Amino acid sequence: IFSYLSVDANKQQEWLKILGPKTKMRVGFAWSGRRDSWLNQHKGMPLEQMIKMIKDNPQYEWVSLQIDATAEEDAELKAAGVSLFPGAIRDFTDTAALIMAMDVVITVDTAVAHLSGALGRPTWLMLNWFAHCWRWLVNRDDSPWYSTMRLFRQPAMDDWDSVSQKVTKFLSWMKV
Repeated sequence: IFSYLSVDANKQQEWLKILGPKTKMRVGFAWSGRRDSWLNQHKGMPLEQMIKMIKDNPQYEWVSLQIDATAEEDAELKAAGVSLFPGAIRDFTDTAALIMAMDVVITVDTAVAHLSGALGRPTWLMLNWFAHCWRWLVNRDDSPWYSTMRLFRQPAMDDWDSVSQKVTKFLSWMKV
């Protein structure tokens, strides 16, 4: 495992206290990048699809790493049983400390993906069919940039169901 970033130990302990005792495998997630980015429409996953994956997998503790969720989105996530910290994640040092408490981070192509990969955490990147970015190359499910990252690609445009099903299968195989 290769990581080139580290987290302040005190901040990590603060987040572990906030999270409380671990009773289930912790899955951190982000479904969208910057809302003001035109590119996000091609990279983000519809919230409804993310919530469906969460509801289909209640055996995990789902933790939102999304910092710009609306009040309505937070309400939907809370109803699905997600752990939320609106306003508490103030910067990347908070996000990094929270990521360190996760068993796996599942995200679309966002800063969260890169931060988690740089920290050497198990990171599962869900890529939209349009995500033919040079960073993710083609015809592979790993990343040369992040040793702990696995790529889950849509086989066809807007096919988040296939991605969710594959992620769910991989989650069932993960032991912590």
